[in-house]
Amino acid sequence: MASTVTNLAQLLLNAAKLYPTASAIVTGSEQITYEEVAEQIRRLAAGYQHLNLKPGDRVGILLYNTPGFIISYFALLGLGITVLTLSTRLKASELDTVLSDAQVSWLITDTSFLPVTQDLQVTSLQGILFESNELSVLANALPSHTLNVLMEHPPVPAEDFPIPVTDKTLATLIYTSGTTGKPKGVMLSHQNLWADANANCQVIEASEQDVFITISPLFHVFGQTNVLLTAVMSGAKLVLIPKFSPKAVLSAIETHQVTFMAAVPTMYQMMLSQLKDRPYNLSSLRVCHSGAAPMPKTVFQQIEQIFDAPVQEGYGLSEASSIITSNPLHGVRKPGSIGYGLPGITVKVMDDTMQETEPGEIGEIHARGPTVMLGYWQNPDATEKRLINGWLKTGDLAWRDEDG
Repeated sequence: MASTVTNLAQLLLNAAKLYPTASAIVTGSEQITYEEVAEQIRRLAAGYQHLNLKPGDRVGILLYNTPGFIISYFALLGLGITVLTLSTRLKASELDTVLSDAQVSWLITDTSFLPVTQDLQVTSLQGILFESNELSVLANALPSHTLNVLMEHPPVPAEDFPIPVTDKTLATLIYTSGTTGKPKGVMLSHQNLWADANANCQVIEASEQDVFITISPLFHVFGQTNVLLTAVMSGAKLVLIPKFSPKAVLSAIETHQVTFMAAVPTMYQMMLSQLKDRPYNLSSLRVCHSGAAPMPKTVFQQIEQIFDAPVQEGYGLSEASSIITSNPLHGVRKPGSIGYGLPGITVKVMDDTMQETEPGEIGEIHARGPTVMLGYWQNPDATEKRLINGWLKTGDLAWRDEDG
């Protein structure tokens, strides 16, 4: 039986009640408070209702790291609508495939993506919503609106928003890259994402005093859970970087006194190179999270020395709502290690018979817990191969040392 859980939109509304005048989103020189963001979300939700969007519908977001992404994301989730966060690198044919597979009814984007959106052949698509005030005549003659026009509606009454959800309510569909064939839609529930963000809050000791920065794209589960949702859950400030640039990131850290950032090793290497041109004041940083690939030991040491902040290497995947292991914030951190399982998540290295391997023996990483996906969208065969007796087979190999 399904049980009632927290709607992810409630996280932002909670922050608006606790820290109404605190800055929620910073983009360039503009700052938006939590109270203002909550108001915009409820207004946009009313606009979505006027488009006859209803719980269970699927809506795509194709945007860079912008306020429109965040406001749309929470407005849709609050209405029980499933969000497809789409890679900004998709080609037109790839976008068409994903939107058709998920039977998306509306797409939220911007005019900068017209080369891939203006001639979509998605039969379920009813129209396109633009973040900017610019409208464009679409080759496929689909109706189009702007988010600002939708936000002219009176806000959804507080007592009606967000709607109740269960542990089976789908929050997001995140499509894999499809390197082994057709892209698969990873089904993540409100409970999945809440559990991962909550565990991450504990591991990094997040608080309302923190300032996060969006180096990773928000369309990726890493950016959503470990940056956006973790920041909102803790009532922290979120500095938006639309697209990664080492100079822009370092400048933002200095200007806004960023305390937490999460990036991949290559991004850290680019920032180290940028620091050779001019120094930046990075003394506000207290956590540098790294994932997606092992960080070379020399880079690890340079980051901890130059940034004067601990490097937390971790491991995760879309099918587990992002990060499932991390090195500790305090104590011994081992370069090249992915650390320990996050609170509430069981992680084991197993052999082909699903038996745990001995220390030093290579096996496949398996995970179990509330962050594990519901399955793949309309793909029971693929789901059956990845979810076995409650365990998620990650397909990635590792070994554990004597410390676990």
